[in-house]
Amino acid sequence: MRKESDYTVSSGNVFEDLGLPNPELHMAKANLVSQIGRAIWEMNLTQAQAAKLMGIGQPKVSALLRGDFQGYSVDRLL
Repeated sequence: MRKESDYTVSSGNVFEDLGLPNPELHMAKANLVSQIGRAIWEMNLTQAQAAKLMGIGQPKVSALLRGDFQGYSVDRLL
C-alpha cells in the first residue's frame, strides 16, 4: 500500500520541480514547441517540409521536437 510520503505532488511545472532557474520561461517554451509539433503532425509535414516553412534546417526541427529548445527565445519560437 502506498503512503502519502512515498511521492511528491508536482507543482504543475516540471522545470520548477527540478529546481531549474526561470521555470516559467522553460514551460512557456515547452508549450510552444509542443504546439509546433502538433501543427507539423496535423499538417502531415515531414521535418524537411516543416524546416523549409520555418526557415531553419531539418536537424534543428528534429532537435526542437526532441525537446532541445535551449537556444531559442520565446519570440523566435512564436
